This record gives sequence, C-alpha cells and structure tokens, in this order.
Amino acid sequence: MDGAGLSIAVSVGSDHHRFDRLMDWLTDWDRPDHVHLKVQHGTSHTVPGASNVAFLPHSELMAWMSESDAVVLQGGPGGIIEALRLGHRPLVIPRLSEFSEVVDDHQVAFTGRLAVRRMVTLIESPQQLADHLNGVTARQRRVIDLSSELESLGPLGVASRLSSVPERIPRKRTRRRVLELLHQRDSRPQDISFPEPRQERAGADAQ
Repeated sequence: MDGAGLSIAVSVGSDHHRFDRLMDWLTDWDRPDHVHLKVQHGTSHTVPGASNVAFLPHSELMAWMSESDAVVLQGGPGGIIEALRLGHRPLVIPRLSEFSEVVDDHQVAFTGRLAVRRMVTLIESPQQLADHLNGVTARQRRVIDLSSELESLGPLGVASRLSSVPERIPRKRTRRRVLELLHQRDSRPQDISFPEPRQERAGADAQ
C-alpha cells in the first residue's frame, strides 16, 4: 500500500467453525475506497471487494498484521497475543456458542478481561465495528493531510511540526511516511530527531 492508503487485517484463526457473523458485519460496513481490507476467513464466506484467503502460513499472517494500520480478530488468545506483540490494540469479536461459532463461550470471558485492562477493544455489534473502523479511517485521513503538509517543509520544519502531532494519530505510520518524504529531500534522513509528543490532558484517552 502507498502512503495514501489504509490497510486493515482481519483474521478468524484456524477454528473449523464458521464465523459468518463477522464476515456479514464487514460486508455491511460502508468501506471507503482508499481502505484495503485483507481477510483471512477460514471456513466462513468471503467479504466482497476484500483480499480474501481461507488460511495462510503464520509468517504471512504476521506480515499482514505488521503492515496494517488496524487489526480485527476473533476472540482467541493466539492472534490477540501476536497482535499485541506487534504493537496493535486489536478490535476483537468473540465467537458465540449460540451461533455455533465455537463450542463454548470461553472467548467472551477472555476478551472481557482483556478489554477491562484496555489491551483490546471489544466489539459486540456491527455498528460498534463500523464506528471503530470509521474512527481508524478518520485518523488515517489526518495522517494523509499531515503528510501533504510536510512535503513543503524542510527537515527542521518537519521536526517542529511533529511535536504537535496528537498521540491518537498513528505515529508509527506517520514517522515512516515522514522519513520517506525526507529521503526524497535529504540524503541523511537518519540525522533527524523527533521531539517527544506533548502530553494530552488526563482522561483524553478515555473519550
């Protein structure tokens, strides 16, 4: 994906049970044109317009998540732990036994405990999923706008401007894009230091 695109990785794991409910939610989401949706769907149906694959090697799934701006997962521990290791706070949808998506509701209890600790974002409805994904795309639009602004600045201007970037903008992706821009303008982008971000007011993250 180029700097103007947004990549979202989805994985339902290796469970043989279908998880069509999540596929339906993703299908119903009014996805913006610039969003690239990559879906590992297992035995579930595919998502129209997405890059769909039933199963893929662990290394490729890790590459998917590493390269993505957001990760959507079932409620199993394996994928969640891997996403956390890669620096994501995943959106998680626990499988439910009442829909024959899993044998029991252990994922509900597990993801509930992680959500209380703010390690994951628990999703329990299609509207919740859409709202959170729309929030991701809105933040990415701010990154795109910021990247366009930075194209006209020199290295010192870039460093100064980044000191005002809110923490809720995905800074890892922003800095990667900035370094790409500086590489085009300066032969020594590694000499640029980025100021520490300003602290947001207490409680802002809870909004």
